[in-house]
Parts: sequence; C-alpha cells; structure tokens
Amino acid sequence: MIQFVGNPKLLDCCETTNNIWLVVEYCKTKKVIAVDTETTGLSHTSSNMIMLQIGDKDRQFVIDTRYVDIKPLRLILEDNSILKILHNVKFDYKFLMKHNIRLNNVWDTMLTSQVIHCGKDMRHSLNAVLSRELEIEMDKSVRLNFLLKGSDEFTESEIVYGAKDVEHLVQLYEKQLTKAQSLEVLPTVQLENNAALAYADIEYNGISLDVEGWNKLTNKATRKVKSMELALDAYVESNAALNKFVSSYIQGDLFISREEIRKVNVKWSSPKQVLDVFKTYGLKVEDVNGKNLHVYSKDPFVHISIK
Repeated sequence: MIQFVGNPKLLDCCETTNNIWLVVEYCKTKKVIAVDTETTGLSHTSSNMIMLQIGDKDRQFVIDTRYVDIKPLRLILEDNSILKILHNVKFDYKFLMKHNIRLNNVWDTMLTSQVIHCGKDMRHSLNAVLSRELEIEMDKSVRLNFLLKGSDEFTESEIVYGAKDVEHLVQLYEKQLTKAQSLEVLPTVQLENNAALAYADIEYNGISLDVEGWNKLTNKATRKVKSMELALDAYVESNAALNKFVSSYIQGDLFISREEIRKVNVKWSSPKQVLDVFKTYGLKVEDVNGKNLHVYSKDPFVHISIK
C-alpha cells in the first residue's frame, strides 16, 4: 500500500496525509526498511531532495520534502536496531545530511552487488540489478521528471515510481542476503556498507588537514627530489655514453645563479625523456615504472633514480 505524505489531496493511487509522525510510528516497529530519495540533480551542493521514500514490501510512504519536515525520521534513520536498505547509499546520505539527519546500520544493494559479482564485467545500477536478480524491469525515464520539478505537484505516476523503488529494495535485500551468506562474503558486505557512510561523511563535511605538517613533508620531498636530480645530472655528465644529453653551450642570464645552471638537458620528471636516457644507457626497458626498474636496482644509475 502506498501512502503519500504531503499536501492533502485526492489520489487514485494512494492514501494521503500530511502527518509525518504516522510514518515514524509505522517504521519504528520494523527491523528492516528501505529508503530512497529523488533530487533535482546529482550534486548535494547545488541540488535538493524533493522526495523521500521509506517503508517495506507492505507499505511505502512517499514524502514530499518540499512541504513536509522530515526531521522526525531521525528516530528511524539513526536507530542502530533498524536496518536501512538503500541503493548507492553515499548519494542519498549526503542529501539527508542537508536535513541534519545521519544514517546508521545500512545495507547498500549497489555495493553488495559489486561484492557478490566481484571481478565480473557487469552493471550495478538499480535497474540492472533488479533485472538480473529479480527479473523486474523499471521505467527509469520517470526519474528525469524530478530534475525540473520545481514547485509543481507530484503526479500519480511519479508517486508510484518512488514507492516501487522502496518495495523492490526490500525484495532485493532478501535475495542478496541469501547469496552473500552462501558465498561467505557477508563480512565484506558489512565492511563496505560501514565504509560507505564514512566516505559520504568525508565528502559532505571534508576532512581535517594538518597544513603545517603537510608543508613540512612537501619541503622535505622537494629537497629530496632536488638532491636526486643533481645526482642524476652528475652521473650523466660523467658517463661518455650519455654525452648527447649534455649541452656543450649554456645560455645564462642575470636571474639564474651559477648553481642553478644545468648542463644536462633532461627533464627528470618526464617519463618519455627518462626512458630515452635509460635506453641510451643500455637498459632494455619499455617504461620507467619503478616496479620494473627494480630488476636493475644494483646498477648505480638506476639506484639513484629509484632510491
């Protein structure tokens, strides 16, 4: 059964109410519920949630978040004892955080599909997963309606579309849970679900950065790179086989000190130029990847470049 929570009006598809507490009372008695959102765009920074869907197979609530305050749902969404089923939880979570609501205890059907079919070349959109696991085909073209919705009332087809997402998510969870248990990947699924919430939080709030500490590391790395470049220059200048990389004439100016003038015309940060030097030196290499160069780590020239 579908119940629309928004501006009260007569709808053929469902009952209507503007009382969000009816949703809370229903959901708090459940151990597993599904959650989905519809938004005006893909970025939480420039777009807004306009619809929140929540419920189970028996009853789905479609909430018009433009007119109904969903903060009472924190009692449900933040409750660790209730499992929330979402598809691509990071996306929905960032829009929920704009309403000062956090999520706990989630099951992401997209991540779970990726774990179950790890390594296989297949799509993991909700439509693709529903088709593959439950043989359910959804018309996702309705989703485009929400991008330009503005203040227009939801149509019955849009409300039904939102409700079906919730209904199917619960069915999908039950199928995935059985598969994850049989494949013994449930701990991995749980780890991915927990990590998704952490990553969403970082993407929404940012992360603390020790600027002074990072600057110290940057300065240290810069000095090390400069030291390595000087050592590489010296090796090239001292090796007759690499004479073509040493300029016989150096053009200076008033703004460059003698110490800054380089005779070696190699840009050591360029993989292409470094590869040319190594091949001229006599190394049979196809690239300058450090993993491949370790074969020649005892060579003094290579040792300088990868130490």
